[in-house]
This record gives sequence, structure tokens and C-alpha cells, in this order.
Amino acid sequence: MAQRTVELVWGHPFSPQHHIHVNVLIPLAEELEERSDGRIRVRFFPGGALAGASELYDAVVSGVLDVAWTLPSYTPGRFPLTEVIEVPFLFWENAEQASWVLWNLYQQHEGMQQEYADVKLLGIWSNDPRAIFTREQPVRTLGDLEGLRIRALGSMEFAALEAFGAVPLGMPAPDIYDALERGVIEGVSITVSAVATFHFYDVVQHVTITNHGGGAQVVVMNLDTWNSLAPEDQELIASLTGERLSLAGGRQYDRAYQEGMNIIDEHGLQVHYLSEEDMEKWRTVTEPLAIGDWLEAHAHRGARELYDLMLELAGQK
Repeated sequence: MAQRTVELVWGHPFSPQHHIHVNVLIPLAEELEERSDGRIRVRFFPGGALAGASELYDAVVSGVLDVAWTLPSYTPGRFPLTEVIEVPFLFWENAEQASWVLWNLYQQHEGMQQEYADVKLLGIWSNDPRAIFTREQPVRTLGDLEGLRIRALGSMEFAALEAFGAVPLGMPAPDIYDALERGVIEGVSITVSAVATFHFYDVVQHVTITNHGGGAQVVVMNLDTWNSLAPEDQELIASLTGERLSLAGGRQYDRAYQEGMNIIDEHGLQVHYLSEEDMEKWRTVTEPLAIGDWLEAHAHRGARELYDLMLELAGQK
């Protein structure tokens, strides 16, 4: 008897030219189809075609989508323990290391597992560290951020930007270029890699390399879809996702970071670096608000244990 062909409807909010789509998701889909002898096929719906950025996770839970690649921070407050990877100034070696830590936190911490209890988590990784891009105002000190409208994403980053004296405004990444061009925002807190993806090098003049936090990204599958798969198909998908997919996502962001720095140089953006003394000032002002308040608010979920485990896994404790 011929085995049933499975078509996985997979959505995400980004362009089909995004480096994760091209270099991680498409190769994964091709390998799934090849190794399943054509039984498992993926049909991608990028650009929020079937669900907007903030709706993607629920679209998977409800079955509108079989799979989604999305950011937990698109729904602030829903995944509070996952925000641990956004703690400012952790100084990861690279995104691959942060992604390995993030995957292992999920594997080892029950509270974090509960955040994704209504889906099958196929992968979780960290992007490269954030920087601050500004239209006209160079940011060299904390005082330079005072009152600036800066795009931010997620509760932890909002807290960090408020501690810096900025006015954080939330919006999905695909909306940033237009908001910068029209002056709705005066800058953006985002990863260096994003400059290549969203092309806002045309509408900013300055970038300050701050390393004030990373951000999690996830690939999730509808539970009914997962449970309907034949055991051998579940085994195949599991073998190609999990830690393997998570590390692939992190490595891709490391490559994209270097590409972003090259583009920044090519387009003549002025790059500013914080001195060690200034970096410590920035870190100190975020500690009570971005970390202390987070630890207290989520103590009942095991936030302190999770934070300590992260530092242990990262070799920073």
C-alpha cells in the first residue's frame, strides 16, 4: 500500500529572500522530501500570507498552519521565560553558542517547556546581538538616546530601551524601513544582520555596536499535524530538526552578522563603539529594570533557576 503524502503548510512573516528562508528552511524542506522519497513536502507561505507576524503562533495552534517560523517576542508577555536570551550584555561568543544554550534550556527547564506545550517545538535559536541604528543622531553615550523614538521588540528590550532613556515603540521588522523613512521612529534596536535583510541602510546614517541583547526565534508545528504523522515520518523530522535545526539557525545568523557589517561599510554608515567604561554604564542601568524586574515577575515560573542555568551553560558562572 502506498504511503500517504503529507504536505506541510509552513508560514512566516519575512520575505522569501530572507537568509533563514533561503539557507535554512528551503534546504530543510528539500532534505525532508528527498529522504522521505517524496512523502513529505513543504509549501511555504512567506511574508505573512496566511497570518500576520503576531498571529503566526496561534495560526499553528489552531491548525491554519502546520508549521511556522516566528519570533516569540511578536507576542510580548506570552513567552516570558524565553526572554532570558534577551538579557542585555551577556557577551555570547556567537549566535551559534547562544542557540545551543537556548535549545538546552528548553530541554532542561520544565517552565520553558510549558511555554510551548500547545505545539511541537522543532527548533529554537538566537539571532546575532542587537545594535542601535539611527537616522541622524549619532549615539555615542547614554545621553544621546534620551527621548529618541526607537523601535524595540519584546518586554525585555522595551525595559532595556527605557532604562537607556529612549522611547521604545513596537513594530514587526518588515515595517521598520517605512517607519524610519517617514520619521515615525528615529532609530531601531535590531541585530546587525537585519541591515542586509531589510535594506534600511538607505534611511539611517549611524550604527552603534552595543551588544545589548539577542532574541529568540522558533519553528513550531501543530500538535494534531505532528500526531497524525507516521512514526517513521516523525522520526525523520525529529532527526532533521531539534538541536540540529537550532544550531543551523544560529550559524546562519553568524554569517549574516558578517554580511551586515560588510554592507554597513559599503554604504558608508558611521559606526560607533562603546568604550569598556561606557559599556559598563549601559549594563548597570539595565540590570534593575531589564533583569531584576523580570526575575521578580517570573519567580513563580522558575526564572532564577533558568537564568542561573543559562549562565552555567554559557560558561559565565
